[in-house]
Amino acid sequence: MSFAPDRDSLAPARLPRFRTWKSRRGRVGRPRVISELAELVRTMALANPLWGSPRIHGELLKLGLEVSQRTVARLMPRRPKSPLQTWRTFLQNHLADLVSVDFFVVPTATFRVLYVFVVLLHHRRKVAHFNVTDSPTATWTAQQIVEAFPHDSAPRYLLRDRDGHLRWRVPATSEGHGLGRGSHCASLALAEPLR
Repeated sequence: MSFAPDRDSLAPARLPRFRTWKSRRGRVGRPRVISELAELVRTMALANPLWGSPRIHGELLKLGLEVSQRTVARLMPRRPKSPLQTWRTFLQNHLADLVSVDFFVVPTATFRVLYVFVVLLHHRRKVAHFNVTDSPTATWTAQQIVEAFPHDSAPRYLLRDRDGHLRWRVPATSEGHGLGRGSHCASLALAEPLR
């Protein structure tokens, strides 16, 4: 015994009714944001430039307005780029005047620890100076900087990390080498003038 479906139930006339029923179910997706809420987010962001979307989202929740943090971030006005140069721009603009110094540790076969001081020229991508010691001091480190740049060839910017061995003052004997008495070197996040 075989079963054959009724051809009238599969007629194309029934398909449009199914489409209209499916489309009448309501809107799919997130509900639309009220324009007053969007204006409130923009006003709060402009009145408080240091507030980000998490802070504004929290303030809106305190007011009893249910909105997601992502929606708040989307509604916030775009901030213009900072007029200050970025770290990458600084490096590109001052590459010829930029030198990095750092220490690294070398363990020996007799289990001694040696400290290697390295000075790198960025524009040439080469090692300008290096020296090895078993106990680096601030005076020794400053002397290595003086030896690395003889005859007034000191760079304008010196880049360093926050290592304890590099907390030094430029000695008075190095003033003839282009390193001024009140000079200071740069920390990891910024480069300060050396002359």
